[in-house]
Amino acid sequence: MLEPHLDERQRRLVLAARARSLGRGGISRIALAAGVHPSTVSKGIEELESPGTRPARVRRPGGGRKRLTETDPGLMTDLLGLMEPRHQPSPVLHWTTRSTRRLAEELAGLGHQVSAWSVSRLLREAGFRLSTSSRPLLAGQQLDRDAQFHRVNDHVQRCVRAGQPVIVLSLRRRQRSEAVGAGGPAVADTPSADPGAAGPADEGDWTDQPVDRDTWAVALATVSGWWAESSQQARQLLIVADSAGGGGRSWRSGLARFAARIGVTITVCHLPSNTMRWNRGEDQVRSNVLLRLPGSVPARHEVEMRVLAESRDGAGPALIPPPPGPASWNYLVTP
Repeated sequence: MLEPHLDERQRRLVLAARARSLGRGGISRIALAAGVHPSTVSKGIEELESPGTRPARVRRPGGGRKRLTETDPGLMTDLLGLMEPRHQPSPVLHWTTRSTRRLAEELAGLGHQVSAWSVSRLLREAGFRLSTSSRPLLAGQQLDRDAQFHRVNDHVQRCVRAGQPVIVLSLRRRQRSEAVGAGGPAVADTPSADPGAAGPADEGDWTDQPVDRDTWAVALATVSGWWAESSQQARQLLIVADSAGGGGRSWRSGLARFAARIGVTITVCHLPSNTMRWNRGEDQVRSNVLLRLPGSVPARHEVEMRVLAESRDGAGPALIPPPPGPASWNYLVTP
């Protein structure tokens, strides 16, 4: 009952106190019942008998289990080797459509003893993240989704070599779990470098929701602001949308107006949802907008834009056609 509320030292002391109350043979009996090594109980008894030498930290320096990457130096290398695209020297996008359980099984075949939970932790430490808008897979979708990543990665490489700008948009919408009454004006925060910043309107629980037209509007405003500030000179812009859904009619009509205003052809490629992915980029822009419309539940729209490449060498070469695949995933918006 108390174990979930105890740290390592407190647990040692509780076991030691029980062992002392049992007398001779208490250490081995308690160690066997608790599933710990007898030396753990003995250390607890030493700490009980020397209360004045209580350490300032729970563990002694160097104590505790070592990290998997220390005990198994080749683990991280083999794990990253399972990411797609394989055997490519400098890929722009990294991804995997396999579950952490499947990755753990493949690592076991390579001689590594690791759990699915540890695989997930290692992936997050390496910069991967699981889509918040994940949906159950349907039969036959696995190859289509993986092929789309390969198509997008190849197209990104072509645009980078041609000196055309490439950006990745990650969209997220969070909504207050409790309903609010009518009244009060709409509230909109200005773009922020910290989308998790708390404020008076952030009190309460927030849950992830599918992105809507307002989220796509924030994304378009973010792209427009970046384009104006960075003074891009290009004939074409590639937008990789890391979010489920195609954005709808309002997104495409807004893109058409934006393309006409800047005189640039825009290619949009959507990444499939429910996959671990990591998009590389030196520059990063974040927008955080909170909308509270009268009679509606407050919603926070978060957009993260990563710049994979900026324009160079003036106007650049001839127009690069969009990659093949479903029209809802890859399409062209002309000015």
